[in-house]
Amino acid sequence: MFRRIFSSNSIITRNGDSFSRQTSIANTRSSNFLKCGCLVIWRCAAFLHRKTTGMTTLETLNFDNLALRSLPIDTVTDNYVRSVAGACFSKVKPTPVDKPSLVAVSQPALDLLGIPPSEINRDDFVQYFSGNRLLPGSDPAAHCYCGHQFGYFSGQLGDGATM
Repeated sequence: MFRRIFSSNSIITRNGDSFSRQTSIANTRSSNFLKCGCLVIWRCAAFLHRKTTGMTTLETLNFDNLALRSLPIDTVTDNYVRSVAGACFSKVKPTPVDKPSLVAVSQPALDLLGIPPSEINRDDFVQYFSGNRLLPGSDPAAHCYCGHQFGYFSGQLGDGATM
């Protein structure tokens, strides 16, 4: 399934129980066509690689991002401490980590994603999973949530610790 591409200047509006996304005029049809065309070419290349080699690499993972397409996203793109209203996610740019290293690997998680164990030996594996580099097709976002801690309501959380 191909994911839809939206610019960072999109606006989420609520209409009853549904949400719609509108983009500004600055986002022209030609730039959208170019983005979609590049994505289609990349997806076809990834599909052919998986079919011919029978394995998935980090670059050929298929991101669907259903939650980001379906739920409201915060329209403020600046990164600062604040409450987020009317949105489930905020788009983020992960903060680079100095000298990341691999501590543990979950084989069941690799199996679930279809990633062969040989991929963890790649030099860029740690760079991708630390957030220093973004995987092609990924769209990092912080989840806004709230809950109770130590018997007290902790209010709104969602610091981007998990993306």
